[in-house]
Amino acid sequence: MKVLLVATGSPAAKAGWKNNEEISAVNGEKIGSDFGKSKEAHWSSEPAGTVVTLTMPDGTARKLTLADYY
Repeated sequence: MKVLLVATGSPAAKAGWKNNEEISAVNGEKIGSDFGKSKEAHWSSEPAGTVVTLTMPDGTARKLTLADYY
């Protein structure tokens, strides 16, 4: 999965995310062809305050605390 847009002032921007970064897993579930059917595929719709662990292709994990933004 690729980060398409990090809006200025968004929770992702405050956490240091950049456009075009790649994510290989969400909460430990690898992103593959069947990822869209998993519970983790809807991670961005979880309530504000939910902490999501996003893993980069190099294996580093970054936490993102979801917030109401719009």
